[in-house]
Amino acid sequence: VVAYGGAASSVVSGGVSLALGGSDVLAAPTLATATPVFASRADALAAAAKPFEFEISFAKPAAPEGAPRWTEFHKIGDLIPALAALSRHNSSWDQLASSEESWVRQSDTVRVMETAAQLVFAGLDIEDIAEPISIVNVFNPHYQCQRNTTYTIWAGVDFE
Repeated sequence: VVAYGGAASSVVSGGVSLALGGSDVLAAPTLATATPVFASRADALAAAAKPFEFEISFAKPAAPEGAPRWTEFHKIGDLIPALAALSRHNSSWDQLASSEESWVRQSDTVRVMETAAQLVFAGLDIEDIAEPISIVNVFNPHYQCQRNTTYTIWAGVDFE
């Protein structure tokens, strides 16, 4: 559980479900306005009443026989502030790069999701693969369930 400015977010296993003050934190306008703008990852994490970290692993597409089917686990320690920044700049990596929140491009969240996407889209940067809001949406089970799809796939890669 992580809290920013008195608003709590929670992550539930078996998929990721985030809530802020009892509402769907990952609805793009809610997340963008419900969390403050931080000038750095350090500032965002320092504002957390209780730090939150989790690990995520990705299925390797077409793994050779006998090879591990999953990547090693990657630690993400900045999910909530990174998703907030991504939702504020939902369709423009350029806008994000020129904003006060440009730090999010190097966040654990974006770097790990880029690593996962590169399992399918080798050699491409995250900017060439998906818009910022795509990362927000993959962690929003309500968005994915409304589309009648799984929310455990990112850029064609299963994750756990």
